[in-house]
Amino acid sequence: MSTTSLLCRSLRAGSNSWHDFGLFVRVRGMRRLGVLALLAALIPTPLPAAAAASTTYYVDPAGNDAAAGTSTTTAWRSLAKVNGTTFGPGDRILFKAGSRWTGQLWPKGSGAAGTPISIASYGGDVRPAIDGAGQVGDTVYLENQQYWDITRLEVTNDAAAQAERRGIRVRNNTGGRLSGIHISDVDVHHVKSELGRYYGMNAGIAVVADVPSSAWNDVRITGNAVRTVERIGIFVGPTEQTGNLADYPNFPKSTGVEIDHNTLSDIGMDAILTFVTLNPLIHHNTVSGHSQRRSVCGVGSRYCNGASVAIWMAESDGARVEYNEVSGGGVRGAEGRDGQAYDVDWGSDDVTLQYNYSHDNRAGFLLVTRGTVTGAGIPDGNNVVVRYNVSENDGWCFVCFGAEAFNAPKPLRFENNVDFVGSATERTQLLSDLKDPNGFIEYPFTMTNNIFVKLGAALKHLPTQGGVFRGNVFAGHHDRTPFDPDQLTVPPLFVAPGTLDGYRVLTGSSALGSGVPVPDQPGADLYGNPIGTTPRGVYGGPGVGPSVAGNLAGKAELIPSSTLEGYQWSSYAASDGTRGSSPVSLGWTSNNSLGVDHAESLEVRLPSRRYFDTVNLFPRSDAGHEGQGFPKTYGVEVWDGSRWISVAERNDQPEPGAAVQEVTFPPQWTDRVRVVGRSLRPNPTENNVYRMQLAELEVRNSAGPQLSASSSYEAPGSGWDLLNLLDGAPTGWSSNNQLGVDHSESVELTYPTARTLNSITLTPRTDAPNTGYGFPVDFTLESWTGTAWQPLLTRTALPLS
Repeated sequence: MSTTSLLCRSLRAGSNSWHDFGLFVRVRGMRRLGVLALLAALIPTPLPAAAAASTTYYVDPAGNDAAAGTSTTTAWRSLAKVNGTTFGPGDRILFKAGSRWTGQLWPKGSGAAGTPISIASYGGDVRPAIDGAGQVGDTVYLENQQYWDITRLEVTNDAAAQAERRGIRVRNNTGGRLSGIHISDVDVHHVKSELGRYYGMNAGIAVVADVPSSAWNDVRITGNAVRTVERIGIFVGPTEQTGNLADYPNFPKSTGVEIDHNTLSDIGMDAILTFVTLNPLIHHNTVSGHSQRRSVCGVGSRYCNGASVAIWMAESDGARVEYNEVSGGGVRGAEGRDGQAYDVDWGSDDVTLQYNYSHDNRAGFLLVTRGTVTGAGIPDGNNVVVRYNVSENDGWCFVCFGAEAFNAPKPLRFENNVDFVGSATERTQLLSDLKDPNGFIEYPFTMTNNIFVKLGAALKHLPTQGGVFRGNVFAGHHDRTPFDPDQLTVPPLFVAPGTLDGYRVLTGSSALGSGVPVPDQPGADLYGNPIGTTPRGVYGGPGVGPSVAGNLAGKAELIPSSTLEGYQWSSYAASDGTRGSSPVSLGWTSNNSLGVDHAESLEVRLPSRRYFDTVNLFPRSDAGHEGQGFPKTYGVEVWDGSRWISVAERNDQPEPGAAVQEVTFPPQWTDRVRVVGRSLRPNPTENNVYRMQLAELEVRNSAGPQLSASSSYEAPGSGWDLLNLLDGAPTGWSSNNQLGVDHSESVELTYPTARTLNSITLTPRTDAPNTGYGFPVDFTLESWTGTAWQPLLTRTALPLS
C-alpha cells in the first residue's frame, strides 16, 4: 500500500467519567468554662466519658418479644416490639432473611454522624419482607429522625383500590434541617398509591420535608429496585406541594442529594424527581417502563397533576443528571402532555444533562418548561446544558418546550447529542411547542454539533425564533433543514445504531473532529474518550475499524424502484455506512408486486461524474434472516447519458447468507449506477413474498486512491466535497475545523499498491473574489515509508495568488 500526504502547517484566512466524591466537615464550638477554669487547673483532668455501646438487635417470626433481642437465640418477634423501642447511634436492627412481617415498621430514635442506626438482614440472601398490605400509609416510616441506613429489605404495600400509600417514607417536619438518610439495596414493589396526587404522599421511596422551613442534608438512595408503583418511584422534595408555588425559590433547599444505580420498572407515572433541592446528583439509574398508566384527575380541590416524566427536577439548581438509561415511556399524560424521558422543569438553573441514553419513549427525549407559576414569573432554565446524550427511537419530539415563552438570561444549550429515529417510530418533529404543536418555536436556544438521523417519513422542522443552529448533521429524511452555515447532510457512519456503543462512528466519518468549538467542553465524550478536537455527535475518539472512506454511495441520492419506509426499513439505510442489519435499521426493502417474481432496482445518483469499478452488496444480517431478500439473478448497470448499459451480471446465485457480494467491472465514468434484481426469491419467513432487500450498498474505485482528510466541509449544493479533489472539475475541498485560529490540516491519498509519483498539481480556488484564498501559506508533501511519514518537499511563505 502506498500513501502520500499533504500537510498544511499554516493556513490563510478566507474572505468569508463519572466519579463518586464526598466532603464532610464538622466545626465544634468551644464551651466557656468561666470560673471553673481555675478549679480545672488545680485537679487532674478526667478522661472523656466512653460513648454508649451500640447494640445489634435480631428479629425473627419465631422469636419472643420478652427476650433480650440481642442474639439470634434471643430474637424479638414482632414489628410492634421494634416500633416501641428507641434506638441509639450505631445500633443495628436485623430481620431474619426469608421471613415476612405484615404492618408498619417505624422504629424510634436517631443515629449520629459516623454512627447511623442500621436496618438490615441476617441469616441468608433472601431479603426479609415488610408488607403494608394496603392497611398503612407507609410500610417503612421515619419521622423527624436522622442518621439512618436502611438496606436489604423487601417492601410492599399493595391493595385493590388506590389510596395515599408509600413503600418507604422519611419525613422532616421539625422546621429545620436533618441529615443522614441512606437507603440502599431495597426491593420496593406493588405500592398501590393514587395516580396524579402529591408525589411525597404516593411514592415507592420518598424522603420529604414540610415546607416552608424543613429540609434535608446527605440523602443517598442507591442500588434499589423499584417496580410496579403508581405515582412515582423515588422522590426527594416537599411532603405536599402546599402554599403558593411562587414562594418556593425562597424555601431552604435539601442538599447532598444523590440518587444512583437504581432500577425502576412498570412505573405508573414518574420515576425519579427532585424538588426544592440544591446540586442534586442523579446518575447511573435505569428506568424501563414509565408513564404506564394515565391519570384522570377528575373534579375536586385536591392537588392533581396528570402529566409525568421519567427523570426530572423542579426548583433544583445545580442538578446534574448523567449516565442514566430511560426506555419504554408509555401513555402521554392528561391533555396529551409530557411523558418524555427527561425534564428540566421550572425554577431549575445551572442544570447539566449529559451522557444519558433514552430510547423507545413514545413522547420523546426531553421536556423543558418555563418557571412561571400562577403569573409569578419565576426565572427559569438559566444556564441549562444538554450534551452528549443519545436519543434513539423516541417519539413525538426530540425537545418539547413548555407552555409559555422562556425568560432565561442565557439560552438553552444543546450540544453533541445524537437523535436517531428509525422508520418504525412515530416521530414527526424535531422540536415541538406544547402551546402550539405545529406553530412557531419561540425559545432562545443554541443547537450545536448534534447529529439528527431520520428514517422513514421526513422529519418536520418548525420555524424558530431565537434558535441558532451550528455544525449539526441532518441525515436521512427531513422536510427542510434550519439555517446552519456549518451543517452536514451526509450519513455520519455510525458503527451500528440500536445499541449505545453503536453510536460511535467509523473511520472516514465526516463527523470526526469537524464540530464547531463550544464553550466549557467536557473532558470526555459519552464513551470516556478524551475530547481533543470537537466532534459532531457523542463520539470524540478515533474512527472505529477500517476506513469506509471512498464509498461514493455514501454521498449520493438513492432512488429505489419501490420502497417500504417503516418497520425498520428505509432507503436511507442502504448507504448509511452500516455494513449489515442493526437492531433499529434492517436496510432497504422493495415493496411492490409481492405475490410474484419480478424485477426491482436501487439506483445510486452521484452528485457529479466519478470513476468507479466496484459495487459491494451487503445482504441482510439479522439473526434468522441472513441473506433473505437478496436477488437470485441481478446485474449492475450504468447510465451513459441516454440509456442504461449492463456492466456485470450474476445469474442463478445461491442465497449468500450475510457475506458481502463484490461485483467488479471495467472502470466507468458516470454519475448514475444501479443494481437491478432481475429475479427474486420468495421469503419463507414472510409468507413467501417476493422482495429485494439489501443492508448496504457501496460504490468504489478500487484501482484509484482513497481520500481522507483531517476535516472536511461537505454539504449538497455547496460545491465542497472531499471527492471533488480528483474529479477534474472546478469544485473543490475545504477543511472545517478550528476556524478561528491558524492551525494545521492535511489531505491523504492512499493507493491500493505502491506507485511511483513524480509530480502533484495543487489547484487553488479560482472563484472571484475568493481567488487563492484557503491555499496554505506553508505546506509539506510527505510519503509514508511503512513506519513513518517522510518529507519530500516543503514550501513556505507562499504569497496569495
